[in-house]
Amino acid sequence: MLGTTSLRTCRVVRCAGNGPTWNGLGRACEPRCRSFCKISKQPKIRRNAFFVLSKVDEDRDSGGAGKLVEETPVAIELRSRLQETQLARRGEGTFDWLELEGAYVRVPAGIPEGIVHFVGGALLGTYPQIAYDDVLRRLSEYGSLVVVATPYDLATDHERIASTCMDTLDRSLMSLERTYAVAPLRGLPLYGMGHSLGAKVQALLSCRGPMSLPRGLSRAGNILVSFNNFSASDSVDVLQELVEPLLEKAAPGQISNSKEVQMIFQALRFAASSGIANFSPSPSETFNLIEDKYSAPRTLLCKFQDDTLDQSDPLENLLRAPAVTDVSRVLLDGNHLSPVYVNLKSPRPGFPDIQLGEVSGVEALAMEAVSFIKGFR
Repeated sequence: MLGTTSLRTCRVVRCAGNGPTWNGLGRACEPRCRSFCKISKQPKIRRNAFFVLSKVDEDRDSGGAGKLVEETPVAIELRSRLQETQLARRGEGTFDWLELEGAYVRVPAGIPEGIVHFVGGALLGTYPQIAYDDVLRRLSEYGSLVVVATPYDLATDHERIASTCMDTLDRSLMSLERTYAVAPLRGLPLYGMGHSLGAKVQALLSCRGPMSLPRGLSRAGNILVSFNNFSASDSVDVLQELVEPLLEKAAPGQISNSKEVQMIFQALRFAASSGIANFSPSPSETFNLIEDKYSAPRTLLCKFQDDTLDQSDPLENLLRAPAVTDVSRVLLDGNHLSPVYVNLKSPRPGFPDIQLGEVSGVEALAMEAVSFIKGFR
């Protein structure tokens, strides 16, 4: 819990603009401090806000605001449940993913006909082998596909996330060929699949050209699910909208509605709106990259009927304009979390498990993805 001891890393003083600024971080007062004046009479919010802001600045190279989001009580609760679920599955003998070079790999029973590289959404993408297990399992079985899910830590530098995921994919495929009796993988078609932020990551990877892919692989297409390209400020609201209702099921009124959580989200909004925590590339830079350099020959956009966070429409307009890719789209029943179907175990006695999603949602998505890969769509 953030408290007064946190102020050792960020001493707040007054400035001529009647707003707080940093003292001891080697900066003079900056104009952006004025945007925080309205919280100056709320000491606890101020302490949390400026602890977050100073940590964003200190941790810019190691994740910045993304790292801080992962340290909020909301994110810690979600991560604890994902960890507990994985431990439970290991104990039951039902965890059957291969762990190779930081990736989680699923191999079909027969001869592989292709490879799917999967990147999940924010926070959930840290444990894709749990959060997206059902849809990825179906994808592998229905399509005779090797599925490689690459976890990542949340960060504001999305290009770095993309590079990390691609490096993990390359190493895991080499390990798979070397260690297991798997038919040669090089030469198989590679499909990128991503959900939410993971869809943006796949789009960024598709702007790098064929030389950026692991040796012997060529990108045959992308499956972009619930694509979004929000600014840092909007993404805080997105994260809060996604995670709080989820955790309210676990501990009504104790986690998602706590003043501490609300203040941390408010502080993150200030960090984002001040320009301290910006995504790289920015939303406009991302769309410019896609417009100029996107090279996947085929793209399937998957959108859910009740998904208010989806930005597939502007992406589709960009992809269709230069006609550099064959674009198809599908509208499915569900919402932004429909690709997720999992029973999250509670790490604490007396707290209920959380059931996320419905099997019909992951089944429909898997069938559409396989149809696209097989060329039926």
